[in-house]
Amino acid sequence: MTRTNLVSRAALLAATTALFAYSGVMVSAGEETAREAPVSPKEQIVGAWRLDSIYEEDVTGVGIVQFGNRPKGLFMADWQGNFSFQVMGDDERRKGQKAGSPDGSTPSPGILEAMIYFGTYTLDEQDRELSLHLATCLFRSCSKTDRTTEISIRGDTMDLVSAVKASPTGAFYSHMVWKRVM
Repeated sequence: MTRTNLVSRAALLAATTALFAYSGVMVSAGEETAREAPVSPKEQIVGAWRLDSIYEEDVTGVGIVQFGNRPKGLFMADWQGNFSFQVMGDDERRKGQKAGSPDGSTPSPGILEAMIYFGTYTLDEQDRELSLHLATCLFRSCSKTDRTTEISIRGDTMDLVSAVKASPTGAFYSHMVWKRVM
């Protein structure tokens, strides 16, 4: 090989390595497989998350089941800092947790059908704090307010733990576990 060919190959290898490093894939000389670089929490939160479980307590520390035993939910966050949050009660809760009249037509107090809001978010990686700035909420009283929660993301699991103030649902402590869907 000529010196020009060697220099050209070295330049091509350096450019390719730089391109992969920029895109988040790390490659070292002679390595057959590539591995991904660590991803920051700001990058990890982006996507869609399905509610896996929820646990809430009132101000006295008593567990409350506001959405039934199998609530459904979806949390979505994008790169621009927008989010959407929905939690819906399950059908079994609506059927089984009725009180008041013999036919079960009057709902029990404190039972919620849904909690829905959207707006923008900011993430403080150092303090592991997610701030949600609610533009609109199902309950108008929480529209144009802020919510703060502790965040932890491990692989495809995201934990949101809030104990700062009472939530829009009235819970004092809330722990939601979300699983990534995309």
